[in-house]
Amino acid sequence: MHCAHHESEASHDVCEHCALEFCAACLVYPKGEHKPPLCRRCALALSGVRTSRHVPAAPRKVFRQRRREVLDRRLARPAALSEAMADLSWLDEVEYGAAARAANSETVIDWKV
Repeated sequence: MHCAHHESEASHDVCEHCALEFCAACLVYPKGEHKPPLCRRCALALSGVRTSRHVPAAPRKVFRQRRREVLDRRLARPAALSEAMADLSWLDEVEYGAAARAANSETVIDWKV
């Protein structure tokens, strides 16, 4: 899905109040980084800065459903990446070099310095 204000941007999260999807530039986190965000429009209306614009609140059930959908899309990995990460045994040789090859054989390595 796309941001409600920027059609070219992918949605990052859902506003806690109006339950619309927005990009990262349109969201603010007034309750902290780990709490659900608000869009700028709802944040201004709820803080009392803009009292002329009434923002209707979406039901909590709708908010939870939309947020779950957005987070599932955002955390989903592409199929090619999942396949590439399935076998990472080659990483041992790259990261540990000769130590990994020696550990797989019967050679004992003394790590005392």
